[in-house]
Amino acid sequence: MKLKITTEAYQSIVMKIGSGIPEKGGILMGKDGIITNFIFDKNAHTTGSTYSLDVAYLNPIIKELKLQGKQLMGIIHSHPYGAFELSNPDKEYFMSQFKNFPDLDFLYTPIVFSAKQEEFTFFPYVFHKDGTVETGELEILPNDYEKYTRKVEEPNHDTIAQRQEVLIVIKKEAPATIPERERQPELELLLLIMLFSNLYFFILGLATAIVPLTFFYIIKNL
Repeated sequence: MKLKITTEAYQSIVMKIGSGIPEKGGILMGKDGIITNFIFDKNAHTTGSTYSLDVAYLNPIIKELKLQGKQLMGIIHSHPYGAFELSNPDKEYFMSQFKNFPDLDFLYTPIVFSAKQEEFTFFPYVFHKDGTVETGELEILPNDYEKYTRKVEEPNHDTIAQRQEVLIVIKKEAPATIPERERQPELELLLLIMLFSNLYFFILGLATAIVPLTFFYIIKNL
């Protein structure tokens, strides 16, 4: 599964939690299966190895983004360098969030290493509702990705009507073709004429050969 994220959201993650001491984090929101917003949880409850959201701070932001047609897509936080897997407390916490968002079948739950400790690293984990963890594939998109996304447009009835008129005109001006069934009797008649013509010339040629021979025979026997 691909974790698709806009460049702006990715850069915000790098600046906000990729340059600070773990554990820091926030929420991921977006639409069309693409993460477009990273909301830094500046009041998160953190220790050196645990992270939990400040719901009171984040809920108003979530509601505001929902009015823009976006939805919660995941939770991201940083780990101390070397702890590249989701911890059991992480899994328990993420599992509890499905009660608050029953429509979700999975959450993007990436872990990052901060450049404050070593180098910035992004692990694109996906946490499923059944508790399984999948390692996704990170894909960073342009901020204006919608320009490159093909959308199915509603048919323009005026355009359809114009095309139908053009087709009617073309059909009227096009030379009429003779249906196959109508052409078949004509072909049969032509074949018969050719057959009789060949037979006629064959008999004529035969007669032309026989007459001289007959005269020769008669003259010889006189």
